[in-house]
Amino acid sequence: MRVGMGQLRLPPDQFWASTPKEIKAMMEGAFGSCFWQPMTRDVLDQLQKKFPDELNEKTLNDKTFNNKTGP
Repeated sequence: MRVGMGQLRLPPDQFWASTPKEIKAMMEGAFGSCFWQPMTRDVLDQLQKKFPDELNEKTLNDKTFNNKTGP
């Protein structure tokens, strides 16, 4: 968001309507292609170990988190 709306100066509606490929193309056009490094599986695995998704008592009882019927 910082790059899209700050550096690229996209209006919020244009930023949110853009696909990841479009954002990547805009960033490469503005900053060059050398900055873009896709995340590797090893890095993803490390992040998942460091920040695991955990269901705890709060999330299990949170009506906004556990709303299966809709608003």
